[in-house]
Amino acid sequence: MRLICLHITFLISITAFGQSYTLLNNNKTCKDELEKKHQDIKAVQADFTESTHSSLLATPQKGSGKMLYKKSDKIRWEKIKPESQVILMNGKSIRIQEKGKEISDATTKTAMKRIQGLMVKMMTGSFLNETEFNIKYYGNSSSYKLVLTPINERLKRYIQTIVLIFKKSDLSLTELSLEKNANDKIVYSFSNMKYNGSIDDTNFTKF
Repeated sequence: MRLICLHITFLISITAFGQSYTLLNNNKTCKDELEKKHQDIKAVQADFTESTHSSLLATPQKGSGKMLYKKSDKIRWEKIKPESQVILMNGKSIRIQEKGKEISDATTKTAMKRIQGLMVKMMTGSFLNETEFNIKYYGNSSSYKLVLTPINERLKRYIQTIVLIFKKSDLSLTELSLEKNANDKIVYSFSNMKYNGSIDDTNFTKF
């Protein structure tokens, strides 16, 4: 029993070490690589999982879906599980459908537009200019982690930090966390990411 406990402790230690990040003393290389990557991105397709953490929930709520992005301000965010939800962002236009029914509530649309603005900044790489966010750069052997703190006081009311994790091998975004505080956050994990494929514009106007 003692040997089993020691073995488990050892595995946990290895996992924790593998996932730890160190603050980069010189972030220029990381920033330059990410800027070049984002300049080359015209379109993105990916699957995502969503984990919503809240002090009001005993366990995180899970979801999954698909995301489409087309430069420079078109996003289709389609949650498939646990319930259907589609958000279409096309320039200044935004449409929302839940369980097959279009939502016209102005408050909901306003909130979604804030999220739209954030998502566009994340996809275009415009956040790297640090006019709206202070950024700390971290790294380990396989990934970069960027921690963004909003400068705008209005945005600070909704988001305390944004955490982005990129694979070093191809600089693909693997995780995005929107953190309101230590207990309340939404974590998106991305997989099957494909760049610069052909995406029809109707994906951003029709449910």
